[in-house]
Amino acid sequence: MSSEHASLPFSLGGVALFGVALFGGGRWSRVLLPVIRGLLDESATIVWVTEHGYDRAKIWLQEKGIKRVIVQSRLEQDVSEIGGVAINAAVVATSPVVHGGQVRRMLELGIPTFCEKPFTLDFDEAGQLEQLSAVKGCALGIDLEMHFASFVEDFAARISDRVIREISIDWIDPWSETRYGETKHGDVYTGLVDDMWPHCWSLLRKLRPQRAVSAVTSIEEVRYQPSSGQVYILVLFDDVIAKVVLSRRGGSRVRRVTVNVGEAILDFSVEPGLTEIGGVALTNAWRGARPLSRSLSSFFEVALDPSRAANWALSATACLDSVKSAQAIGNRLRSLQEPMLNDLRREGVELARDSDRNLIVDLLLPKYAALGHRWPAITKQEQLAFVKYVCETEKMHCH
Repeated sequence: MSSEHASLPFSLGGVALFGVALFGGGRWSRVLLPVIRGLLDESATIVWVTEHGYDRAKIWLQEKGIKRVIVQSRLEQDVSEIGGVAINAAVVATSPVVHGGQVRRMLELGIPTFCEKPFTLDFDEAGQLEQLSAVKGCALGIDLEMHFASFVEDFAARISDRVIREISIDWIDPWSETRYGETKHGDVYTGLVDDMWPHCWSLLRKLRPQRAVSAVTSIEEVRYQPSSGQVYILVLFDDVIAKVVLSRRGGSRVRRVTVNVGEAILDFSVEPGLTEIGGVALTNAWRGARPLSRSLSSFFEVALDPSRAANWALSATACLDSVKSAQAIGNRLRSLQEPMLNDLRREGVELARDSDRNLIVDLLLPKYAALGHRWPAITKQEQLAFVKYVCETEKMHCH
């Protein structure tokens, strides 16, 4: 199917989902909602829970003409039924710092739950939630939708007969851009590794389908370049060398996978992108539904038939290493950034220097956000204002 959310109303064996809760009021929830709506039966109801975006959500739904959506600003203690609607699945798309608490609340009520990446920022918490889902006997998954991108599947099939020694991934975004009529920026309030690494992990796993369990076996190197904001990661993934470059400060969007130093290349910077194998270039084409629709469908299937969970690629059990490795790499990154920040404390901050501004924004913006202070930081002037605020509150000299 060519559209993101074209699909039949969702049911299995005549049993349909009749109430789905969606948590979160940001840009991504507005992407998710029409896809979910397109997958459900017309009689099903979506309960959209957004603490800070209630009024905007109501206006947006009216503008888009989307029906059978109940908007709630908050939920009472028992959320198994809302406004007379019984909830039998939940999608969590809020700030990552509150993912764990919201997922736990759903699982304790026995509600199958699908969480946007990063699942949690703490591996111990992720493991506890995975165990809770097993105790409650209800599905828990992580939305790593690149697993279902048809062009990734095709690329994996085309290189399946090759001995893979090395995989390089460039996952780079501009700080902000306009897409689909909205100004888009990365989740700058979440650490770079927590935000971007799970997708790269998912791609690495997809290219190693013969492995029963895929995981990062060792972290060889992590480097940070504050002037460009780039993070360089070298890990062993199973028995393959994986080199990953992450950045939110690129000149344009880059999504590139390179196998064995150029033997095969998948570039989906503009989806579905191009594939080059042995010097022969191919134009990729979409097959079937888009990744997000397939990802959500896979969750709904497991929500209706828990027996499918054992073989579900996006189950929390199958994806726990994405959290474990992200936390370990993120810790390595912060161990590099914090001494750099201490140097600035001693020597002073030069506001005109990109490296000084980027370091403070990259390291401290997520920390301030975790404390409830989501400082505006999209434009350069907003970032400068944040840096000046940090200098003032932390008694750092800036000029």
